[in-house]
Amino acid sequence: MLNLKSIQELNQKMISLNLGHLISHKNVHRVFGRRVLTGQLGFFDNSGTPKIAIAPGCYWNWSLSHTWINSIEMNAVVNILGLTIAQVGQGEALVVQDPQNRVFIVRNGGFVAYGANGRFKILEVVDTLNLGDAYAIKESDSNRILGWKRDVVETANGSSYTAATFLNIPANNIGILQRGNKLISLGAGQHVITSSTTFRSFFTLGERQHTFKTQPAYTLETVPVVLTLNLRYKVFDPARLTLNYDDALQALISPAQTAVNSVVSRLSYTQFMRAKNATSADIPNDNHVHWVEEFKNECLRELTELAITHGINVISLEVMDRELAGSLGRDLEIQAEKVLRNQVEASQIALQNQINTDVQKTTADTKYYASQRQADAEYYACLKKAAGAAEASALQTDQEAKNICKLADAEKARIQLLASAYESVTNEHAKRMQLGMMQVEMRKVLPKSTVFFEGATSNGLSAESCIMNGFNTAQGFKIAEGFK
Repeated sequence: MLNLKSIQELNQKMISLNLGHLISHKNVHRVFGRRVLTGQLGFFDNSGTPKIAIAPGCYWNWSLSHTWINSIEMNAVVNILGLTIAQVGQGEALVVQDPQNRVFIVRNGGFVAYGANGRFKILEVVDTLNLGDAYAIKESDSNRILGWKRDVVETANGSSYTAATFLNIPANNIGILQRGNKLISLGAGQHVITSSTTFRSFFTLGERQHTFKTQPAYTLETVPVVLTLNLRYKVFDPARLTLNYDDALQALISPAQTAVNSVVSRLSYTQFMRAKNATSADIPNDNHVHWVEEFKNECLRELTELAITHGINVISLEVMDRELAGSLGRDLEIQAEKVLRNQVEASQIALQNQINTDVQKTTADTKYYASQRQADAEYYACLKKAAGAAEASALQTDQEAKNICKLADAEKARIQLLASAYESVTNEHAKRMQLGMMQVEMRKVLPKSTVFFEGATSNGLSAESCIMNGFNTAQGFKIAEGFK
């Protein structure tokens, strides 16, 4: 809100200059009359001079020379009877024109003025932090914003002129002004310029990249060739660039075309037809790579020399594509495309054959290694099986030997038990019966054709022994006769 102290100071100056008082001497009442609310100013017309009622309340007007005008908010722009009152907030600016048509700027505050001869005019209130998208200035080849520029235009005697220009420059950008023959650089921030100073251009100090097509350049055979170039550059001296150009790209297009014409005029048409794409050839060709690199180096060298004189540093120049211009160029292009297509097809067939050969070789190698692994597995399986069988046979043989030994020991024990049992028999008849049974068992195991004879010397034999021997002998003959 405007400080009332400014109005009071202006009132004292007007009194000292015999211009009358500015603040009204009318008394304030509670009721009736013209009401002035808190935060407002009341205005009377006293024979063509303004009078201000600054205190809130009601004012009675009994004077015929005073006429009530209106009550206005203190923060509004006032322009009454040569009295001008205005104020702006943080980040805003007032564009004011004095009675002598001089323009000045009031920022972050306000002012009170009275023009005894003429008046102070508020041309515009501008938000310096946000000039608006309509006032954005962008690069010619992209949508990148270089800065904002807003002109405050005033009309006088039927013609328009720029009273003030507000600039808003982003970080890493710069603005160039001209005052007479002198160029002035403005850094990032909010700026305002008035008369006698002209805005020239915005520039960025960062690296930029632009892709464009050249005008037709002619080879040794006068075949027109159009190249697509990718250019990376950086402005290091905007003031030097502004002497001749308003845009960095404008300063580079012409030197780039000159460099391309100089290099292409020394090359043949066939060198441009080595590959479909100038930067990544479909068919590898050492000559193609050679001319591309030679072209880039020569163009970059010539372009760099020309660009430095305008305050531009060219970082790189790449050939993205090429095409032939005109009817001759189109015919040659069609022929070259056919040749290229045949070459590509031949290369693809050779590549496919190589792939098939590699696949077959890989398949054969895979089968070979698989069969080898199968044979190795079967071999190791047989070894394991044979080792297992040998171990099992050894265990079985060992077990059978142990079983035979146990059977032999059992048989020995049985015979020993029988011998002990026979030996313990004391009855002679029982002994003879035992002997007879043994003889019978012996005869059972002999073949049927065997003649069994049992005898002994007669010395000391009893009659019964002789009879038994005779009986046995006779029985033996009888058995033998039965098998004749």
